[in-house]
Amino acid sequence: MSDTTPSKESAQQQSFSQQEYKLRIPQFCILRIPIQECTNVSGDAKVYFGQLSALEDSYFVWGDPFNPTDEMLSEMKGVSLRTIQRWNKELEDNGFISRIEVDGEGRVISCKQN
Repeated sequence: MSDTTPSKESAQQQSFSQQEYKLRIPQFCILRIPIQECTNVSGDAKVYFGQLSALEDSYFVWGDPFNPTDEMLSEMKGVSLRTIQRWNKELEDNGFISRIEVDGEGRVISCKQN
């Protein structure tokens, strides 16, 4: 018998891993005055920022690193990858988020609520 067939246990672990990393849109978020008053950031990017901030807070509580890929954020929001990249650029250019490159992918690492 061949060992190339994955075991039921490994298939369950893989399925759990994929579910574990699926981001969910927070049910509420708080936008502080600096981002509310910023005229260089679109309304949709402001809502996205509030949701990122809420996600970052929940990851901090559980002690996990907050560094979702643009693809994960695109899936969470139900928008195109290009839209996420545009919102990230607006927010980064105006000092509301910090990003790094990990394995050639941009990742949000910090939301700044001044």
